Amino acid sequence: MSSLFDNARGRADYAPLRAHGHHSLLTAADSPRALLRRAAELGLGSLALTDIDTGAGLVEFARAAREEGVRPILGAEFSDPRGRPGRVVALVEDEHGYANLCRLLSIRALGGDPGRTGARLDGPQAANLAHAAAEHARGLVFLADHPRTLLELHGRVDARNLYAAVSSASLAVKETRHLAAARNAGSSMARPRREHAPDEWERPRDAEELLDR
Repeated sequence: MSSLFDNARGRADYAPLRAHGHHSLLTAADSPRALLRRAAELGLGSLALTDIDTGAGLVEFARAAREEGVRPILGAEFSDPRGRPGRVVALVEDEHGYANLCRLLSIRALGGDPGRTGARLDGPQAANLAHAAAEHARGLVFLADHPRTLLELHGRVDARNLYAAVSSASLAVKETRHLAAARNAGSSMARPRREHAPDEWERPRDAEELLDR
């Protein structure tokens, strides 16, 4: 099977690997077909659809790709179950990867693997994505956009299938919610933290991304 990063029909080598369709609520408005049509207009040979915590648009995306002449890369973007900054994009390489992507999406939604006898399904916040990704990594390529998520996956998944997608802006220090509340109340405790703990790193996000948090 060809590499995930091979181009299609000899066209542009660049392939967007993190695109959202209208199944990513409050983040995007275009249908999977519209995204593919635009990719074709731009001369892109490949496009990844990575909706947030869902694979609802993947079948439509794959079918429409045949008509639009763009190679589809199936995937999903996983948000942190506890609401912390940092996301992981999982991209499918083969049929094993697609099966594992579906399994990871189920774990993210339910908190456990519904295909495993006796599994606890305690809800989304109970999901351990790093552990689940390590267990169901076959056929998937992971992109980590935050130092914390990168460190969590390092050593758990094959290094050849793990890529850092972290920009320098991702190292901006985030002021915690309780400190922000204290600041609004005029408390003297409201001082931004100076230590750069990994779970406090967050890149500035544009208005579209803020709507999704």
